[in-house]
Amino acid sequence: MRLLKFAALGSLVVLLSACQSLFKPGLDDPLPTERLASEHLKPGCQGEQCPLVNIDTLKFPDEPQLDPIVERALL
Repeated sequence: MRLLKFAALGSLVVLLSACQSLFKPGLDDPLPTERLASEHLKPGCQGEQCPLVNIDTLKFPDEPQLDPIVERALL
């Protein structure tokens, strides 16, 4: 009886691990991103002495909930 329980438990473990390998997320696939770059000069300023601000950020079209997290962290 004990051998039967052990075999049933082993079969259950093998079955569950097989299901996990079939339905795992694509962790090897990178997320598609869009790069957004912009430059801003101080309004009304002209010449080489004007401060210039460069902003580079990423957007994740397939994961829109990541966009505000990235903006909060970088801006």
